[in-house]
Amino acid sequence: SFGQVLVTQTFQNAGAIPAGWTVSGSSTLWEEVSTEPYYPTHTAAPGGTYWMDYPSYAIGSGNYSWLVTPVIDWSSRGGAATSITMWMWRDAVNSQAETDNIAVYVNTAANITGGTLLGTVYRVSSMAYTGSFISGTSAPGVSGWYQYTFSVPVTYNTCSNYIVFDATSNDGADCIMSTVTYTTYATATPNTVSGGGSAFCPGATTTLTDAYPGGVWSSSSPGVATVGSATGVVTGVSGGTAVINYTACPG
Repeated sequence: SFGQVLVTQTFQNAGAIPAGWTVSGSSTLWEEVSTEPYYPTHTAAPGGTYWMDYPSYAIGSGNYSWLVTPVIDWSSRGGAATSITMWMWRDAVNSQAETDNIAVYVNTAANITGGTLLGTVYRVSSMAYTGSFISGTSAPGVSGWYQYTFSVPVTYNTCSNYIVFDATSNDGADCIMSTVTYTTYATATPNTVSGGGSAFCPGATTTLTDAYPGGVWSSSSPGVATVGSATGVVTGVSGGTAVINYTACPG
């Protein structure tokens, strides 16, 4: 069985990065603010008094910062559709030739290396977004808050997934983001382990399986039998008893 939970992050943390979220980058980083430090000026954020700001106005072109969610469990997702939403301020006034943007990735690590680019939204409101997994108002041409939805490919179906909001400066004006939502599909009760046998000789191997992907196998007595943490391949070592466990979502 599984628990499906909608997570909403409004970034109302009195100027602190939300618990479990991380920021990194090449220069000045994402920050939670309640007063716009540079440009563009904008109306109240959908989430409340605070919003997330990447100060592209004051940072040289090419610099970037990653804002990364806590780990997301999609181990019981199966083939269910799931998506991410974010609100972004699109600007029709300041530095209209500059391509400051927020690119949204999904990955099994807390970075963009090897991840899937879901879509890129440009600060300038007349610039169309790009990407194969994004929907929303592409090029409104008018300043305002717009919500974008990013579909997550079904291949992301394990315990450890992250969403990365990659802001990149083109030395124009700030990239501004508000409320983010996503849904988790956490494993509540692992499926029965199948395969193998209850007894076999040292040196022999057998393979165990579980219906939920992404978990970790372990042995209570590696001196008696070992098991590949990702493969479920059990190898007899010596006489005795070992209990082989499968943790559907470690941690």
